[in-house]
Amino acid sequence: MKIIIFGAKGMLGTDLMQVFDSYKPKGLDLDDVDITDSEALKEKILEISPDLVINAAAYTDVDGCEKNLELAYNVNGRAVGYMAKFCRQIGATLVHYSTDYIFNGQKKEGYDEDDNPDPINVYGQSKLMAEKIISHQTDNFYIIRTAWLYGKNGKNFVETMLELSNKNESPQNGIPSAGEIKVVNDQFGRPTYTKDLAQKTREIIDQKKEFGTYHVTNSGTCSWYEFTKEIFKQKGIKIKVKPIATEEFPRPAKRPNYSIMNNNKLTSLRSWQEALGEYLKNEA
Repeated sequence: MKIIIFGAKGMLGTDLMQVFDSYKPKGLDLDDVDITDSEALKEKILEISPDLVINAAAYTDVDGCEKNLELAYNVNGRAVGYMAKFCRQIGATLVHYSTDYIFNGQKKEGYDEDDNPDPINVYGQSKLMAEKIISHQTDNFYIIRTAWLYGKNGKNFVETMLELSNKNESPQNGIPSAGEIKVVNDQFGRPTYTKDLAQKTREIIDQKKEFGTYHVTNSGTCSWYEFTKEIFKQKGIKIKVKPIATEEFPRPAKRPNYSIMNNNKLTSLRSWQEALGEYLKNEA
């Protein structure tokens, strides 16, 4: 099977390249092709003529999306539509990653795959745009929604907290705070290790799961505050973590309070605590 992985040098893309290594995938990143350039993208896809296209490329700066709307919609939305169109033309299957941020965060019990999306920020809107375009452009697709990603090859929350603990600074204002870090405690989700997500993606492909939309996150739920406490606990870091409300940490993009996604179609991934432990031991 011939495979293209877009965003191959990114946090998720790096793990995808390793997990799909036996297929010898063609990894492409921004220095290889600009996915928002439809003609250049078409040329690459037709040249390689893959059986499977995995799109791990995205503009993931949630706050940045609020300021750069056109870039967000071009990268996260329209470019994915181009991929879907060209995949349909050559009979290839498309795998695309979406987000918990397509939901408004009001459903405390978590969101099912068929729940109605209602994004409250530009990032979520741009990712939902891609989902809608894909479903209109092709039938052979897997949309994999995930959340709170961290991995070895990219900026992520775990590394940010470890850096803050070293600097002894508050993420709210960057001012030294006598060993105290303030973290939001009223946003809940499911931290997900990119290695586990990549492995589940391969499982979906190898088992030829039914085309459609899937939720893939590590098991269990926590707030950003609880996530931080667990990071420091597992690393043996002694530092005070203060829980704060979202209103105390204003940011350009609104965040959903409950972005928990229920997995109703696949076997569950291991707990987020276990996955975090492996990451901290081997890669952090």
